[in-house]
Amino acid sequence: MTDTDVKSTPLAAKHVELGARMVPFAGWNMPVQYTGILDEHKAVRETCGIFDISHMGQFTVAGAAAAAWLNSMLTNDINKLDIGQGQYSIMLNDRAGVIDDLILYRMEPETFFVVVNASKIDEDFAWLSAHKPADVVLENHSDEYVGLAVQGPKCGEIFARVIPGVELPPRNGISRITVDGTDLLVCRTGYTGEDGFEFFCPAKEGVKWFEAFLGAGAKPCGLGARDSLRLEMCYPLNGSDLAPDKTPLEAGLGFFCALDTDFTGADILREQKANGLTQRLADRAAEVRLLTDQLAQARHQFDHFQEKAAAQRQSDRQGFEARIGTLEHDAQQLRTYLQEHQQAVAVLRAEKQGLQIQVERTNGEAKEHLGEVYTLREQLGAAREMASREHMDAAMGADLLDKAEHENVRLDTRVTELEDENAQLRKQIEGSAGKNAGGRRKKP
Repeated sequence: MTDTDVKSTPLAAKHVELGARMVPFAGWNMPVQYTGILDEHKAVRETCGIFDISHMGQFTVAGAAAAAWLNSMLTNDINKLDIGQGQYSIMLNDRAGVIDDLILYRMEPETFFVVVNASKIDEDFAWLSAHKPADVVLENHSDEYVGLAVQGPKCGEIFARVIPGVELPPRNGISRITVDGTDLLVCRTGYTGEDGFEFFCPAKEGVKWFEAFLGAGAKPCGLGARDSLRLEMCYPLNGSDLAPDKTPLEAGLGFFCALDTDFTGADILREQKANGLTQRLADRAAEVRLLTDQLAQARHQFDHFQEKAAAQRQSDRQGFEARIGTLEHDAQQLRTYLQEHQQAVAVLRAEKQGLQIQVERTNGEAKEHLGEVYTLREQLGAAREMASREHMDAAMGADLLDKAEHENVRLDTRVTELEDENAQLRKQIEGSAGKNAGGRRKKP
C-alpha cells in the first residue's frame, strides 16, 4: 500500500492540531499518541479518554429475513438480542477460520447496525454480499459516520455535560437520539475494559462533537493506549490473535459461539469441541501477567520521570527568572543610554543649525563685499580712462589710482578672510555630523 492509498478520517487535521503523532494503521492515517501511551492509558483508567474510531466500518442489515440470515453468518445467537441491545460476535469462513470479529446491535426486530474492523470493511462487505438472500438489504455506511469512543469511569459525567437531559443506554445497549435535528447513535460498548460509550454522528459534524467532548473533559488518546488497554483486558486483535486459519475455539473465544445454532463453520467447531483441540491460542496467562508487570513498571518509571521533570522545570524556572532579572537590568541601562544619546543628538543638531545660520550670514557678507569690489574696479577703470582722455594732472591721477588700488587690495583681503571663515564653519559642521554619527557608541 502506497502513501496515496492511505485514507484520513474527518478528524485528521484536528489530531495534527492537537499535537498527535500520526501513523498508518489498517489503511488509515491515525493518531498513535498525543502526550504519551502511558499517560493516555492512565487517563482512561482513572478519568476519561476519547479515541477516533472513524476508521471502523458500519453496515446496516434490514429485511424480513435479516435476523435469520445473520444468525447463519455469525457465531453468536442473535435471537437473544432485544431491541436496543448489542453483542460481540464472529464471522467465519467455510473452514471455521476467523474473517472478522464485530459488534452487532438490534435497532428494530429486523433492522441491525453492525460495526466491523477497519482493515476488514471491504472483505466483510464482499463476503456478506456474496451470501445475502434477495429479501435482505445490506448497506455500507462506513464513509458516512465519524465514530468516537469515549472511555473511562467519568464517561457519564462527560456525556451529561455535552448532551444534558439524555441518559446513556445500558451496558451493551444502543440508543438513537436526535440533537438539533441530527440523528446520533450512542452505544454503551468499548474496547478498553472501562465503562464507556461509542458515539456515531454524520461525518460533517465529527469535529464539532469531538471538540465538545474534549471541552467537557475527555483527554484525546491514540491507538497506542487503545492497544495497551485491550492487552491489559486480554481482548483479541484481529490479524494478531485472530486469523483466517484459526478457529474461535483455538483463540479461546468459544463463549461467543452458540454451537446449538447453525452458522457457517459450526460443524467444524462442534467437531473440534468433541474431539479436543490440537492447538490453542488462549493459554496466554503467563504472557498477560508479564505484560501487566511490564506495564506496572512502565507506570512507575513514568511517575518517576514526571517527578524529575517537575524538579527540572522548577530549576529551569528559577534560572529563567534570574536571567530575566539580568536582562531587565541590561534593558534599563540601554534605555538610559538611549535617552542620553537622544539628548546629545538634540544638542548637536542645535549646534549644526546655528553653524548653518552663520555660514549663510558669512555667504551674504561675502556676496556684498564682492559687489563692492566689482563696483570699485569699474570706477578704477573709468578713472584710468578719464585720466588718459582728459590729460588729468599726473599727481592727482596717481593719487586717485593709489587710493583705488589700496581699496581694491583691502576688499580682496576681506573676501579671502570671509572665504576662510566660511571654510572653517563648514569644517565645524562636518565635525558635528561626525559626532552625531559615531559618538556614544560604546554600550554601557
